[in-house]
Amino acid sequence: MVKMKHEVAIVPVLVIIALTLSLVLSGCGDTTNQNDPKKEKYYVGREGVDINLESNTPPARIYYDSRSENEFEIDVKVHNKGPSYSRGAVFVSGFDPDMIQFDGMNIPEYTYRDCYLDWDAFAGIGSIFFGCDDLFDFRGDDNGYWDLGLELSEILQKKFGWDMSVFDIEIGGQGGEVNSLQINWDNMANIDATLHGQALMTIEPFAASLGTGGMGKVFLLRPDNYEFPGGDMSHLNFHGMIGNWPMGLDETDQTFLITSCYLYETYSAPLVCIDPDPYSMSKKVCTPQTQTWSGGQGAPVAVTSIEQENTPNKIFFTIHVANVGGGKIYNTWSLGKCSPYSQGRTTVSDLNNIRLEYVKIGQDWLTCSPENRIIRLDETGRGQITCEYDIRYATAKSAYKTPLIIALWYGYEEHTQKTVHFKRVG
Repeated sequence: MVKMKHEVAIVPVLVIIALTLSLVLSGCGDTTNQNDPKKEKYYVGREGVDINLESNTPPARIYYDSRSENEFEIDVKVHNKGPSYSRGAVFVSGFDPDMIQFDGMNIPEYTYRDCYLDWDAFAGIGSIFFGCDDLFDFRGDDNGYWDLGLELSEILQKKFGWDMSVFDIEIGGQGGEVNSLQINWDNMANIDATLHGQALMTIEPFAASLGTGGMGKVFLLRPDNYEFPGGDMSHLNFHGMIGNWPMGLDETDQTFLITSCYLYETYSAPLVCIDPDPYSMSKKVCTPQTQTWSGGQGAPVAVTSIEQENTPNKIFFTIHVANVGGGKIYNTWSLGKCSPYSQGRTTVSDLNNIRLEYVKIGQDWLTCSPENRIIRLDETGRGQITCEYDIRYATAKSAYKTPLIIALWYGYEEHTQKTVHFKRVG
């Protein structure tokens, strides 16, 4: 068990969680470039996680008979066709919830969680308690002291199968000031953090779980790479039944909308030219120039071009990215709002945000603008960010090629649907 306690400024709870989990990650960097013959074919295309309905599920026609159980199945196949690990969930919606029910999907009639509010007084000090099941509890008193506790081990066990008997975070303070942060955890040593989506799955597990409320089927898929050719797939089953057939109704149509929400990473490592003496006329193995790509990197978000400007001491890279898939991009922390059963309202800041999480040349991190490394896409699905690299061997005269390693993090939403004809018989 590890415990931490120190002074912190006022920061959002989610940022604290992200920083906490980041402390236990080992920094790993896979600098293998895309020109390796064993890997090259895995970094092409524009698909991430593909979703399809299995053959004849649901059937095109379903009959209702008051003497039978009137059950049917919807089987969904999710297939990771790209080179990133992926975690997400699949949801079924679009149907009349009064007429049709699915096992485990208890759609609430009102928008509230199982929360509580209580007030107590002891030794002349009043205390207020407020919390929500499986999420948090808050305690405060009339002297201004307060404490916020996050109990996350049960969420991690239910949603991701992580066996963590303890994973609690407590934040304390007085008035508007936060003055303590304590984290308790164990069983963290088995969390592996690398590129190709593994770090994303570890650092941001809550994006794929918040908002599901048990309404969706969660998946974790390995990538299509040289270790697992073809990519991982999973078959998710939704068992449905006709619960209430409307009186006087003979037949009707119902549309089932299948929504897939998942975390993904785009990885790219193009070779760029480092020229410490850009004005020299001597023979060089490369010349800095703009590079463009049109085939994608095996993900729904692609690095489409990199512009390069050289000075004797610095290189400026303008990285252009685009949504090349057929779905919608979410901020990774807002992916829970992708669920059709999320109680949160989707805002502009939740959409079309891509995070440049990793950008390095060798062992050197590049400095980028904006500093938060958020790439905001425009209405055409395109965006850009500028990063600068301080040339390490500035006294050298010869140019050389080196990989510019890039990792983009985002959430992604895709849909498929099928209309079914329901008819009463008997």
